[in-house]
Amino acid sequence: MEPWRALIKRIIETVCFHEELDPTQSPVDFRFLVKNETRCALEIAVHGPRRMRATAVWSWSDTKIYYYDSSGKRWKEDPIEAGIVAPPNLPEIWGKHE
Repeated sequence: MEPWRALIKRIIETVCFHEELDPTQSPVDFRFLVKNETRCALEIAVHGPRRMRATAVWSWSDTKIYYYDSSGKRWKEDPIEAGIVAPPNLPEIWGKHE
């Protein structure tokens, strides 16, 4: 499994555990964050019942993952290994070859 795919799976599982969601039943959206016209991070949003939305931001420049609960409050921060970057076509390929 590619390092970026394993990292995203771990992020989704962490968010789901915190929000008491089933990772196999929770829709996930991805959005690249841009600074100075360059992709600098990936926002991973996990959706739950009643429009609940919890997120994690994978910051490549900080080599950290920032976790936010459904109210928008940061509840956790994890360091990650430098050099792992999401592929540019991640929204299209996520879920394939899992």
